[in-house]
Amino acid sequence: MKSQMGQYWLLYYQPVPESGERIAAGLILLEPGRRPKIKYDASFKKVRSVFPSTDVETLAFTLQCVSEQLERADAIDSTLQSLGPQLVTSAARSIVSPISTAVLDRLTERYLLPEKKKRASRTKPDVVSKQLESFVRSSIPPSLQFHTNVSAKDILGTAVSGAKRIALAVPLNGQWALIDGVDLNQLTPKEAEERAHTIANTYWSYHRAATQTGVSVKRVGIVLNGNSHLAPETLEAHDYALHRFQADSDLAIDAAQPDSGAALNALLVSMGKP
Repeated sequence: MKSQMGQYWLLYYQPVPESGERIAAGLILLEPGRRPKIKYDASFKKVRSVFPSTDVETLAFTLQCVSEQLERADAIDSTLQSLGPQLVTSAARSIVSPISTAVLDRLTERYLLPEKKKRASRTKPDVVSKQLESFVRSSIPPSLQFHTNVSAKDILGTAVSGAKRIALAVPLNGQWALIDGVDLNQLTPKEAEERAHTIANTYWSYHRAATQTGVSVKRVGIVLNGNSHLAPETLEAHDYALHRFQADSDLAIDAAQPDSGAALNALLVSMGKP
């Protein structure tokens, strides 16, 4: 069978749209010559891990209604634009058609199912943190001091549920710049996506807790060795990491861009002004 190119979209659920917090709840798949269809995990385990109060029956009914709309629609774009405000889609992504069971299972595992618990590896995250430290050192004035492997208690004076340790933190005028990220040359695409997801969730937890403690924080997410996203196997990991950092950070940096170091320096300089 001759291969063609189809498309797929991530369908995000955001129960409180103004908060900006959302999670993938389904996949919309479109193959040449076929009607679009929706794939989702009926138990919504991943959705419930982020939004425990989700009414899964209502969400399943809503997705089924969207599926029926897509079946009847002449143009998929108009239907996708009419969704909301609690459902939004990603930009269209290309995929080889026909979509094999193996590919569909991989997409489902990556986007719709909870991360599999596994023993934490200390080697690669430590390597990533060292690479982040090198990037930061080369981008900021030598006079600026920073802390490594910091906890919420170090920054806010109290532990925060859901907040993991941050690779780097810079104190400036009673404020903190939190810096963490991924390195696509040190991590596999799956590892990079998992790390980006963890950092984004941690940053969201920091943002919520900081407003309660009165401590001002600026969150920086960095994608190192961004040129590696030119390789097909890391393209989605690169885009996913940047997307998560853009959604849950004050500054998202692609280190492949020539002004990436300057952007970090400018943020820190602005924080350091009296």
